[in-house]
Amino acid sequence: VPRTEETCIRRAIEYFDYSIKYEDTEQSIEQSLSLVNLVVKLLLKVGDLESALDYISQIFKSGFRDKQDLQRRLTQGKQEKTLSEYDQRNILRKIATVNNTLHQASETRKNIQGLIFEKYKEKILAIAKANIEMPPPQQAKAFIDGGFSEDMLSFFRAKGFIKEDEKKGWFGKKKK
Repeated sequence: VPRTEETCIRRAIEYFDYSIKYEDTEQSIEQSLSLVNLVVKLLLKVGDLESALDYISQIFKSGFRDKQDLQRRLTQGKQEKTLSEYDQRNILRKIATVNNTLHQASETRKNIQGLIFEKYKEKILAIAKANIEMPPPQQAKAFIDGGFSEDMLSFFRAKGFIKEDEKKGWFGKKKK
């Protein structure tokens, strides 16, 4: 039996992870996104910033996928004229919910990235200084090798710790 609040929260998160991976339950988009959001809040409560950032990435992945699926259903239903007004309003409501969740997740991600930066500021500055002359892909690799997740790379780019890639045109080809 857990004896502290932190142990209890960590155990609840473990069970939640297990249920996501191994149990086949039908949940609405709203339910699944709110549950993941709850886990993020619990992880922040126990100070596990890196895991919280990983969960935020899951929110983005599943949220964008769900939003695309809903938009596809809406478009297809309108084209085939098989969508009632009630169903259309329901899909639009779900899209709005996903958009709201993605916006909240974006704000939470910024806050978590800021907290991680404050927690590891000296280490981040040391990695940035040691790799200042390297090309951007090697700078990014240095941060990953330093123990930071790929979710932090956008933050490091925004703060100037990773140089911007040269201008690229369509399909990632370098412009001449």
